[in-house]
Amino acid sequence: MTRAGQIVRIGYALYGLPDAPPPAVLTGRPVRSQVVRDAILAYLAEPRRACEIAAHITRPIATATGHLAAMKRIGLIVQTERGVYVRANHDRGDLKQRQLGIAA
Repeated sequence: MTRAGQIVRIGYALYGLPDAPPPAVLTGRPVRSQVVRDAILAYLAEPRRACEIAAHITRPIATATGHLAAMKRIGLIVQTERGVYVRANHDRGDLKQRQLGIAA
């Protein structure tokens, strides 16, 4: 059917009609709401541990770290040390000074 032009391949194991609009997944629009992601970003005004984030979003730590890993992959957050996360646009120089002040 693909060779005949009756359907077109739009992704891995995804096919559609040639005249149909592209699915939302491929256009970059969110398919579902990002409530958890928004809650995490709002909470990360300062560096937070994964257990604190999990308590804030009322989910298990394993679920929270899954969300954090996904957010880290797309560049929304950065991991400053093991289990500690902060927004990607946070002032890193101020963070380093605060860490040195705590260590001293």
